[in-house]
Amino acid sequence: MGPRACSAPNCKNNATKNKGLSFRTPKGERGKKWIVNARREDLLEEPSEYLYENIKFCALHFERSQFMNDKRNSLVRDAVPTLFNIRNPPKPLATLRPNPLDRVREEQVQAQKQTAEKNARKTLQYIKEQKQLYIDKRRKRKLQSESTKYIKRIVKAKKQAIYRLYKRQTRLNQGLKGNRLKVEAIIDSIKHHLTSDKVLLLRTRLKNTRRKQNIYCEDYKRLAVSLAYKSNSAYRYLARRLKLPPKRTVMRWISNIRFSEGFNESVFKLLQEKTKKMETRDRFASLLLDEVSLREHCQYDASEDKIVGAKRKKDGSFYFPSTALVLMATGLKAKWRQTLAYFFTKNAMTAKDLLGVVFEAITKLDEVGVRVVNVTCDQGSNNWAMTSLLGATPEKPFFHHLGRKIFFSPDPPHLIKSCRNCLLEHNIMTKDGLASWMHLRAFYNQDKLGTLRMAKKLTDEHLDPPPIYGKMIVRYATQVLSHSVAKGMQSCVLTKTLSKMVLPTSLFCEQFDTLFDIMNVSRPRDPKPFKRGLHPGNKDQQQFLDDSIKYIRGLKVMNKEGKVINNHFRWMDGMVMAITSLKMLCFDMCENQGFDFLLSRRLNQDPLENYFSIIRQRNGFDNNPSCYGFATAFKITMVN
Repeated sequence: MGPRACSAPNCKNNATKNKGLSFRTPKGERGKKWIVNARREDLLEEPSEYLYENIKFCALHFERSQFMNDKRNSLVRDAVPTLFNIRNPPKPLATLRPNPLDRVREEQVQAQKQTAEKNARKTLQYIKEQKQLYIDKRRKRKLQSESTKYIKRIVKAKKQAIYRLYKRQTRLNQGLKGNRLKVEAIIDSIKHHLTSDKVLLLRTRLKNTRRKQNIYCEDYKRLAVSLAYKSNSAYRYLARRLKLPPKRTVMRWISNIRFSEGFNESVFKLLQEKTKKMETRDRFASLLLDEVSLREHCQYDASEDKIVGAKRKKDGSFYFPSTALVLMATGLKAKWRQTLAYFFTKNAMTAKDLLGVVFEAITKLDEVGVRVVNVTCDQGSNNWAMTSLLGATPEKPFFHHLGRKIFFSPDPPHLIKSCRNCLLEHNIMTKDGLASWMHLRAFYNQDKLGTLRMAKKLTDEHLDPPPIYGKMIVRYATQVLSHSVAKGMQSCVLTKTLSKMVLPTSLFCEQFDTLFDIMNVSRPRDPKPFKRGLHPGNKDQQQFLDDSIKYIRGLKVMNKEGKVINNHFRWMDGMVMAITSLKMLCFDMCENQGFDFLLSRRLNQDPLENYFSIIRQRNGFDNNPSCYGFATAFKITMVN
């Protein structure tokens, strides 16, 4: 029959009281574990067969996770009792098997708790409201009883004031109807209370009150076009309440505006009016140029009676443009930007034609008071060939035009992407050793296994960029060649989870992370010393830039056979050119032009890339808009 009482100390359960007394002591080491947990030293020397036949424990001594069901009549295979009423009970199990029923019960309890709290809040709110109503009623009675005469006097004064305002309104209405009071007199009497846009809306509305056909001034048209540019639905909402012109009228105004391919004089006239209000230092600018891909498609433009998207060659044949070259001017000290022109081309514009466009843009900007001191572009084949025509080199990154020195700077975000792509496909020998993408992959595989990650931004897409646009995303490159990745690899070396062979790769990442910080400064003060405004007096920044040139010149890109192939890559010369240009431009601006510091982010192509995003958004998030869609979006953004 076996034992009929529980063998645990201080337990009085038996088979009569508790039918769950059916858990025999297992044979082997697990049975010994049961005896040790129960603190039955007198049974430790007994054989397993004796314990199996004579020792039982009831269900009260097992945790909930040790049962296979909610009835507590079947134990899991490795169950161990841990609940005993003794002085030194064993510790609870370290890992508990999750019970789905516990989660359901917790959710029910939580829901009941939230419902109770919600009801309690409603009750308290109702009590407060009733109390406040009671207080208000008592206060009202008190005021009525104590200050009746005072209130009547105030009411009488308010009525008299209302009556005077009514009489004034009547006189104004009579003056308007009889044309005895000018509209401008009304505007002058209240314009110091309103903004310029509100004054413009009010003046136009008053002038068009009795006219069958509304007449709008140029400022009013620009305001309406700006509102329509922000949102179509918002403009329709405001048009009903502010009596704005219909959306169709606004679109007709936009269609009547002429913006052709190339340089438009109206753009430079507008820029000239803007620069008249600027200080001399705010007129220094950087010229940005980049190309955006287009869809080869032609479309008829009814407003100008021509076909957009097809161009004629010199021999009379037609071709369909696939790219658009866009030029933009951005301020170095003041935060302003202005798109200048666009040119439709097949594939890419030749270096000779591109050089003529750059010289013409610099000349036209100089005529309206904008002084270009820097030209920024990516390292496309035509752009790199243009540097040869200009005579710019990594050691002498400038050229002369209009009797002054103009610097040439490759775009740092494009350079950091090219550096990452080179490391992705080849090994790079540095002064510290061999830098390899395999080291980064080994660190990532080790880091993603931990609960607390050292490089939490890294994902599989960073190590294996997607085939479409994967290598064009700048943040993938900057987050791989970052300070956190470098320090994480060095920590793995210290903890001996990675070999010391990864140290050159970590130093490579840290070098280009700091270099990109210097070339992407956006504010004069920053917690990071190298992300502060550039100045020739900052010796740490200048020394690091000099060391970076030596570091880059010492790099050797190696193919699979171990042969040096540095001549196949432009990014190293481009990086040296960007560093040298930045140092010289910083010295020139701070020492000769009165700049307190130079923000290097004002030199990169981010404003132009953001402008391309706006163009794509205006065409329904189309990554490759047609020539007609690009020209229309360009015109709308220029008008705005």
